[in-house]
Amino acid sequence: MSLMNLLVDARFWIMSALAMGLIIGDTGHAPLIITISLIVLMCISLQGLTFSKKDITDNRKEVLIGVFIC
Repeated sequence: MSLMNLLVDARFWIMSALAMGLIIGDTGHAPLIITISLIVLMCISLQGLTFSKKDITDNRKEVLIGVFIC
């Protein structure tokens, strides 16, 4: 597996976060570390994802449910 494939693999980041959590333990800064980790994970996992107006209109019900839940 090349380095680029590894860097965009969400499973790698999840397992890395789990390992770091077990190694570092509770530092008292858990909310900040969790927030930063989630931001990085979402940026990487959403890279290359595109939306168009047609996607939204074709899946209007699912989009509205997602917006409502968030």
